[in-house]
Amino acid sequence: MTKIKLFLLSFLSLFLTVSVFGQILEPVKWKHSIKKVTDTEYDIMFTASIESGWYVYSQEEPEGLGPLPTVFEFKNAEGNYKLIGNTSEPQVEAKFDKVFELDLKKFEGQAEFVQRINLVNDQLEFIEATVDYQTCNDKRCIPGDFAFTINLDGSEAKVEVKDIDERSKNLSEELKLNITGWDNFEKQKVVEKSNFSIFLLGFLGGLIALLTPCVFPMIP
Repeated sequence: MTKIKLFLLSFLSLFLTVSVFGQILEPVKWKHSIKKVTDTEYDIMFTASIESGWYVYSQEEPEGLGPLPTVFEFKNAEGNYKLIGNTSEPQVEAKFDKVFELDLKKFEGQAEFVQRINLVNDQLEFIEATVDYQTCNDKRCIPGDFAFTINLDGSEAKVEVKDIDERSKNLSEELKLNITGWDNFEKQKVVEKSNFSIFLLGFLGGLIALLTPCVFPMIP
């Protein structure tokens, strides 16, 4: 193989590697919904849409060295609501996993998880929850997490935008640095040297280098 072909092959390999790592993989998309069952009970549904060839694993702890299980955590439950039972998941048979070489329960395509709650605080407006999971295909695994804000009335969660108050504006103004005195700065002139001067200095430097202990014995 010629040097040019070798260089082109190396450059192409580097380009493909950078392209792959430059793309953010997000093979799982999450969404939620809520259903009122009674005056105080609600079902919260978490739906994972999984790209073809990828899997999300069960909440059950695997036997041996396996994937990270899917874990749901409810942040503002204390004093507001109680969880009724565990978070349910689709019933699937365990299948052999090529990555971990174990029989594992895993979901593909779409998976819905449901958690029923009993409301304690009737003034509560929303529920905060997170999910930690691991998604894999036959070659790689990616850890993931997602945060949910679920309004009890079923409406979309709004992002609160806060205006900047006067105190913050004043603090920002105080951080500005008014740099002055550029008019008194003494400018220095750069005198260019001729090509002959540069050549002469280089020639003299080479002669001096010949006298060093490492180079001088090599002259004969």
